[in-house]
Amino acid sequence: MEARRSKTRRSHLPVRVASRSVPIAEAKRDLSDLCARAGYGRETIVVTKHGKPIAAIISIEDLERAAVLEDQHAVELLARLIATSPGTEKVDPSKL
Repeated sequence: MEARRSKTRRSHLPVRVASRSVPIAEAKRDLSDLCARAGYGRETIVVTKHGKPIAAIISIEDLERAAVLEDQHAVELLARLIATSPGTEKVDPSKL
């Protein structure tokens, strides 16, 4: 099952295919095992409620990777904003 993005999430983050999808009741019961699978087995677990994805359990490495991607995207957006603002000179994003 492919993890879906909600309308409030940023579209620049890549969607990863879930290794496993579990109902919230099962996630409560098996939280320790699911965390181990995500942390050590590099699986992505999507938690569902009434069949709809509501959360994901991912490794710390994947969380950090997502944060880096968000930071890179923010820098690119800022550089574009500065470049298109009147009276400003072009900015190299690597200099930000």
